[in-house]
Parts: sequence; structure tokens; C-alpha cells
Amino acid sequence: MATIVISMFPEEGHLIPSFKLGKRLKAQGHRVYYLALADFEAYVRSQGFDYLALLPEEFPLGFRPQQIERIATTKGRSFLKEVSHTPFYRALCQTVLEPQNSIKASLLEVGADLCLIDGFMAPLSLMVQHMGLAVLSLSININLPQAANYPPVVTNIIPDATPASPSKASMAWKFSGIAVKITNLLVGFNFQKALTKVATHFGFPADLIVPAALFPRLRPQLEIPEIVLCPQTFDFPRPSLEQGIFYCEASIDLDRQEAAFDWSQIDPSKPLIFCTLGSQSHIYKSSRRFFQTVIDTLREHPEWQLVMALGSKFQAQEFQNVPANVQLLQWASVEQILPRASVMITHGGVGTVKECLYFNLPMLVFPGNRDQPGYAARVVYHGLGLMGTMAKVSAESLATMLSDVIQNPSFKQRVTEMGTEFRALEAAMPALELIQSKLPNSRTVAS
Repeated sequence: MATIVISMFPEEGHLIPSFKLGKRLKAQGHRVYYLALADFEAYVRSQGFDYLALLPEEFPLGFRPQQIERIATTKGRSFLKEVSHTPFYRALCQTVLEPQNSIKASLLEVGADLCLIDGFMAPLSLMVQHMGLAVLSLSININLPQAANYPPVVTNIIPDATPASPSKASMAWKFSGIAVKITNLLVGFNFQKALTKVATHFGFPADLIVPAALFPRLRPQLEIPEIVLCPQTFDFPRPSLEQGIFYCEASIDLDRQEAAFDWSQIDPSKPLIFCTLGSQSHIYKSSRRFFQTVIDTLREHPEWQLVMALGSKFQAQEFQNVPANVQLLQWASVEQILPRASVMITHGGVGTVKECLYFNLPMLVFPGNRDQPGYAARVVYHGLGLMGTMAKVSAESLATMLSDVIQNPSFKQRVTEMGTEFRALEAAMPALELIQSKLPNSRTVAS
């Protein structure tokens, strides 16, 4: 039996995709800890895992709700600092440089044999590698380095076979780099410079750190293999796959402990539409207007029915003229609703997109920010759904898009084909095999 520590970026959308791997590792007899902020302790323990505190003095219990409130109410530089997690990344970089720090003490105290660390938390991966512990990078996002005819994931550019396509992708990378530099100036923190400082402090070469569309990342390498929790079939084609990057299963956790959905108000004879903008719906400037537009669309189409998950910052009474064929909830179990739905209206979060593909569900994607435009572009590229603009869509245009996706069998055919590949990889769990290969002299115990 080995002791495995998992540490994910401090957002629900990063934490949840790791749970299935953690549960499988537990079932094999390993002890699994989550190294996470205090606000995630209860959720981690509710899933059956042990817990270690991450930066408890800097981010005590109550920080995450306050951060969500600040994201919802601030603008400009203050908003950008919060949504980019600048305080967290700065504190993480500073902490790992301390010879005797709380993270290192926790890992030594529990006798960690292997650490699985979010790809966005490369400073921690470097410290763990320097400690002599086995470490793998665990990425829920497709935050890969630049490659020919491969646009950055922060854009909705769709590559093709035309001569101009590689130039478009290259230009998009240049603009992405400029945007990163502007962000660094506005938030007063250079993410790549800070990560490079951590790398050189621990004796790694400076060129180990490379830019990416989101956070800077480690250059692909076999010393710290990177597990990408997304089947390669969903990505755009890359000229070649760098050594050290391993596309694996989507890691869909169907056993999360969630409240049962009430199906008594759902008419099984009508197509069911599910709409959610994820756990952070409040950060999108147009989210309130968008929700109302979806409601207005369903009011004109009683032949459809809608379940809408609003998130924590919106209340059902804020919306007008809600028809009988619309249910407004703050939260709803994706895993319970998707198998019965006909189409998903989503912001394009990678977790939601992967769940739709697992359940053969076509999508209308209205991307918000960060990497969501890139996933929307991949949905369109593979014929899995349509892409729209959250701030501009009207009830009429949304109705047209819904009719197209519901009535055109090609969308269902394509998501079913890709869903078959997703479920096959989910059953094989190549990520689990890769993790097992990195365990030093460990043994597994039959579940």
C-alpha cells in the first residue's frame, strides 16, 4: 500500500475530475490524501478521502466564498487578480521557496510516496521533485505548448487544411502572449518569471518553463509525466505528441454524493434541455441576460422543457415570466440529468463538455472566458454541437440553434461515436496504469 497525495488547483472544476482516480486508487488499497485549501476540506472528506491543509494561514476557512463574492462584485484590476488566482499563485511560489514550509512538513508527516499535482500548480511539482518524491502532473485542461496549426485553447479559432490556417494559429499565439503580458502588468505579478525563479532555485534549467495559453507550464518531459484527463480524440490534431504528455480517460465520477433530482415535474414525452454556466456563472458579465434569454426561448416553445442550474449567486425570483416548462434551480446533478437530456446549453467548461460526450449529448456552447472558447471550437470542429455568443444571442436565434441540434441526426451520431471512445477509455483507465508505474516499490491490495 502506498500513500498518495493529490493537490488540485483551488476551483471546484479542477477538484471534481480528480475524484474518480482518487477513489480507484483507494479501492486498490492505497491511502489517498487531498492537499487543498480549508474551504474544500468538508467536500474532500465527504468523498471519502483524507485531508491535508494547503496554505491554511494565507487562505483560512471562508476564503473561497469571499473570493467568489469579490469576483461577482469587483471590476478592473481587482476582478482580474481574483479570477486569475494571483494571490494564491504568488503565495504558492513564495511558500515552496522556504526551506521549512508547511507543505513539505505535511508530505513528510504522512510519508507521501507519490504526488499527483495539478498542471496549474507547477511550483509545487518542482518542490516535490526536488524532495525526491515521485510526482506526476495531472491536467484537467488542454493547456499544451504551441505547435504548428494548433491554436491556443483561449481562442475559438478552428484549424483546417487551408494554407492560411497555420498562420492564423501562429498569430493567435502571438496575441495570446501579449494578453498574458498585459495581465501580468495589470495584476502586478509575472507568473512565468515567478515559476522560473522556483525552477532555478531547485536546480532545474530555466528553459524547463515554457509559456502556454493559460498558466505557464513545465516543458513536456518524462521526469514529471503529464496526465491529461481528456481523450486525445477530442483535441485538435497536433503535428506530434511530445514525450511526457499522456492523453488519458476523461475521469467522469459517477459516484459523487449528491442530492437526488426530483423527476416528478419532467414530462418524459418532451425533449429535455439542460442549461448551466457552471459553478462560476456569476463571473460572466452577460450571464443574467443569457439566462433570461434562454427562459424567454422556452416560453415560446412549450414543446420543449428546460432545467436550468443558476449557480450560487442567482435566485429564481430574479427572472421574469418563467413558464411552466422551465425549472430554475441553484444546483442540479449533471450526472443524473444528462442521460435523459436531449441537448445541453453550456459555457464550455471542460468538465461539462467531457460529461456531455460521455453521455452522448449534443451541445450548444456559449463560451465565457479562459479556455472555454477553445473547447467550444473543438465541439464545432468535431460536429458535436454549435457555438454562439453569450452576450449577443437572442431568443429567436437560440430557438433556431436548438431546433437544428435536436432535429439534425448528425450531431447525435457524432457525439455517440465520440462517446463510445470516451466510455472505452473510461473503462480501461490508462491514467491509473501510469500512476501505478510511478509508485516506488508499492504493492496493491485487492478491493
